[in-house]
Amino acid sequence: MTHSQGTGEPKAESGHQTETTEAVLRFAHDVVSPLMSVLALSEVLILESRKDDRLNEDLRRIHAAAEEALTLVRALSVEIKSGGSK
Repeated sequence: MTHSQGTGEPKAESGHQTETTEAVLRFAHDVVSPLMSVLALSEVLILESRKDDRLNEDLRRIHAAAEEALTLVRALSVEIKSGGSK
């Protein structure tokens, strides 16, 4: 519950909004684990592949995409947790 400005009376948060927020946070949490696995495995494979190999380039692209996705998911989580206010 939050308080209405100036009145001191509690204002009930929308149940739908709460459910949506919780669902988004669960989704973000569930996505982080597989992304971390992709990052870790791609790092190992990059280290094991030859630097001039085409596979190395592909692995670096996969790693970069996973890093970008992880950044987006974390930013979403922060935004949701802060209530979307800046």
